Amino acid sequence: MPFLERTDVILARRGFSTNKKIRRFLQRNVFEVNGQRILSGGTRINLFEDTININGSPSDLQPDIYIMMNKKSGRICSNYKDPNLKTDPTLVFQDLPQSLKEEADKYKLGTLHTVGRLDSDTEGLLIITTNGDYSHRITIPEFHCDKNYYIKLQKECSPLQQEDYIKKCSQGFFIEAEHNYTSAGYKPAFTCKPSQLTFFSPDECSLTISEGKFHQVKRMIKTLGNQVTYLKRTSMGNLHLDPSLLPGHWRPMTQDEILSVIK
Repeated sequence: MPFLERTDVILARRGFSTNKKIRRFLQRNVFEVNGQRILSGGTRINLFEDTININGSPSDLQPDIYIMMNKKSGRICSNYKDPNLKTDPTLVFQDLPQSLKEEADKYKLGTLHTVGRLDSDTEGLLIITTNGDYSHRITIPEFHCDKNYYIKLQKECSPLQQEDYIKKCSQGFFIEAEHNYTSAGYKPAFTCKPSQLTFFSPDECSLTISEGKFHQVKRMIKTLGNQVTYLKRTSMGNLHLDPSLLPGHWRPMTQDEILSVIK
């Protein structure tokens, strides 16, 4: 399925700051998509496949970058290193080639950034893109993008404990505030929304949540009376981590995969 975007949204991300400027641009220039002139900013186009010409010449409009990565443990989901940290962390972007940043700069695509974050010691599915509108839509609470995690527990759970954990998750429960004296700072209390917990063994389970509070999975498991010893995100929306990707490896996303997260 093609990934279609509004013409005015695309142009706005490429530097046209107001709708008025975009309308004026479309009126004063011959902006053609597959040979058809576009006058409305609401027209949806596919930057991956459509042929775009401006005043008879090929346009340099390129699609945003969309990457699926299997995040490696020990990587930080940030564009910048915190000068206050005593250690020198490795950023997830250090696992990407410099050519991607050069491509983003060349075509004015914006800054490569992660869609949401995973803790340093958490592995698994991570989306990296230059499309801020796309990442915002996925991460805003109103969107309710389900995220699934594989969890290894510190303590084994009896069948009765498993039932108790599953019931509490299905109802949602209160999580107390935490004070963290690292760069993470204060983590306020909240009541987590209902979620789905499934056990594979006494100390292995998966958890599907629709929100993304700071350290949420770890705090949920701690509140239930256990600890997370290993955590891996396996899916976001209908997008599942490619099993062929080793930790630290990545590949471009297909149009179907891009759409699968926001369906």
